[in-house]
Amino acid sequence: MLRQTMELPFPLRGRLQDILHSLGCNNAVTSLGSSLWPHWRGSTPRGLRARLTPASDARLLVQRIGTLLRSCIGAALLFCLGAACQAQVPGSWIRSVPCGQVVCGSMEIAWYRRFFDGDPTPAFERQGVNIRGRFRGFREQAREFHYLQVITRFEAGDFRWSREPAVRLPPRFVDAPPFGMQQHAVDAQGRFHTVVRVFDALPWYDEGEFPVFDDRPRAFLASARRHGVVAMEFETWLVCVIDASAGPDPERVSDDRYEVAALIGWSWGYEIVHEDRGVHGVDELEDYTFNLLPMRILGEPTDAFEAGLGATLGGRETDRFNILLGDAARCRRVPW
Repeated sequence: MLRQTMELPFPLRGRLQDILHSLGCNNAVTSLGSSLWPHWRGSTPRGLRARLTPASDARLLVQRIGTLLRSCIGAALLFCLGAACQAQVPGSWIRSVPCGQVVCGSMEIAWYRRFFDGDPTPAFERQGVNIRGRFRGFREQAREFHYLQVITRFEAGDFRWSREPAVRLPPRFVDAPPFGMQQHAVDAQGRFHTVVRVFDALPWYDEGEFPVFDDRPRAFLASARRHGVVAMEFETWLVCVIDASAGPDPERVSDDRYEVAALIGWSWGYEIVHEDRGVHGVDELEDYTFNLLPMRILGEPTDAFEAGLGATLGGRETDRFNILLGDAARCRRVPW
């Protein structure tokens, strides 16, 4: 019988890989890739094919995945509170979250790792990071929580505020900028074009996804070649809301007012540097250096974070968030 080629749907392949990574099963990912996805390359399973007969090999695939999960899931069962606890996935951690004098939950970063498309040439290659975590609150300490994120170092000339794209974004600002951001993308014909990602007018990074924290910033190597460097450094805080009030103009954020308490924070990010190291004048992957910045857990907001909270966007048309930092003991309670 002719063997048929069955390509696992991309979301399934990517989700399976993420699950294995989040459980600390990096060896299992490699094993799974080498045994079932012979063309597996890098961290993105693009174009991978498992050659399966419709019935027998499909069962083998399920059995193989189950074996790999069982082999590593025991070592991944880790839950604790406090700074002494170390998670087993590189870049991951779990910490207790104080709200004033009481503990109101725990914050976990499940993974923090490099991303790359794996294209053979740098023309359309993207690189960046994937980071994912989750807050788990206690029922008796229910408050209004959010993630508040500031880009504390921003060197990425191809990203612009959607309200005035002719003006560069400042070196630090609240992420995401209100109403939207303009950036580059590649169409089906392999041509660069500009797209606008629409955001709401709130300062919260989570945009309805709380308690999950998930960010996947990335940039084209072509941008680093054009500007010399692409750098994005982030400072993210789990905050509880003390007060929030909207102003009269829904098309502006400067008349809105927020007061929050910073509970636990982490800094992270990446940098892509271009330097013609290979054949002079030829665009090659070896011309690019990627640096995954070490993650740091923070007890107090940095000066750069506080400066970014009040950063002004635009030139002729300007806007800015109005965010104050306060005491966690004043955070308002909400029904569970």
